[in-house]
Amino acid sequence: MFTLDHLHCWSPNPEAAAQAYVDMFAAERVAEINTANGLRVVVRLAGQLIYIEQARPGEVASSRIGLEHFALATDAFDAVIADLRRKQVRFLVEPKQARPGVRIAFVEVPDGGRVELVESA
Repeated sequence: MFTLDHLHCWSPNPEAAAQAYVDMFAAERVAEINTANGLRVVVRLAGQLIYIEQARPGEVASSRIGLEHFALATDAFDAVIADLRRKQVRFLVEPKQARPGVRIAFVEVPDGGRVELVESA
């Protein structure tokens, strides 16, 4: 009945935020759009569109309530972790066994966002 259309993030610096997704997770830059708020950079990550939009002047982007994190599944968990460490990405939760057959880690993305990495056996 439903499919996910996009995720929408606010950022004081959409260019830098988008580049971080490109650098960290090999996201593809899709578009740059000028909106009433300012610049919106669109990236495609794991087949999903992420809109990274300029936070309105004077607005605290972290005051928004909603999406706490999103997760990326990988069958190359150790290689992804090693690659992110080489890129000096900050780990918020170090890689660990969440339950039998499932390993997770959380990394920080721009503007205080969190991405969970998941490997399921």
